[in-house]
Amino acid sequence: MRGASSICGEMALPPPVKALAAPADLPRRLALMRTRSSLGRRDTHDGYTVGPRDGNPLPVKDVDPLKLPDYLIIGAMKTGTSSVHRYLCQHPAVFPSKSKELDFFTTHYRRGLGWYMQNFRGDVSGEASPNYMKLHLWPKTAARIREHVPNARLLCVLRNPIDRTLSHYLHNVWRGRESRPFSVAVRPDSNFVMTSRYSWQLDHYLNHFPSEQLLLVTTEELDRSPDRTMSRILQFVGVDDAVAIDTSKRHNVTNVKLAAAGAPVPADPAISVADRIRLTADARAGLAAEFRPDVERLKSVWPEFPGWQL
Repeated sequence: MRGASSICGEMALPPPVKALAAPADLPRRLALMRTRSSLGRRDTHDGYTVGPRDGNPLPVKDVDPLKLPDYLIIGAMKTGTSSVHRYLCQHPAVFPSKSKELDFFTTHYRRGLGWYMQNFRGDVSGEASPNYMKLHLWPKTAARIREHVPNARLLCVLRNPIDRTLSHYLHNVWRGRESRPFSVAVRPDSNFVMTSRYSWQLDHYLNHFPSEQLLLVTTEELDRSPDRTMSRILQFVGVDDAVAIDTSKRHNVTNVKLAAAGAPVPADPAISVADRIRLTADARAGLAAEFRPDVERLKSVWPEFPGWQL
């Protein structure tokens, strides 16, 4: 112990370390490091390293970590947004997000812009999240989009609200989320009906965006004139509409998936199940009365919108 004590006693103490002043731009450097760290993470279950929900992977391309989307397909659910997303993937100048439904402005907002921006690359990029037209569930969506991507072009694919409501209900049956009969589940304040109130939701978007930044197309137009409809969409997002797009295949069709899964539909006098699942005339008439004021409002605000005969 004496030797050890002697050694310690003879050891010279190092000179005191001079404190370094923090650089003036330290907050900016730390913020950049956090952003880069976020951009470097990969979660295989979060959607941005796996393919879209229909199971068909998109080509993997270089990621621009500082890019925000140029366009958003904001909805509505069960109107053909999956098909439009896949059609846009065919254009060489359009770089849709790898996963169709990022839902950043609804369910994933707390992940921050670092997580969101890593999904976009190329000159024209965008995403499709039909939940952006469920303002009864996420009322801040339009305001959040305006805050972060004020110049984004917003594409709305709308379908006859009666048909969309039925498809939404059948989708939830197929997913195991709904077991009640149609007449019980589909009420005026239900998610099924509120999602089909297009004018009410678009009025909220018009509080934050000029009408020129929104394009409305219908599922029926996409079915009848797919090439003409896609030409309008391509012009709207700002790319050459002369590029040929194969629109022969429809994606994420609920009736097809329901039949393939053999999922039973809860018995209900409002639904007829024969060659395909349909609503009875009385059930359609009841929903027509529910949606007619909203559709009339839609036509008054958007005079060129074709609308539907409910």
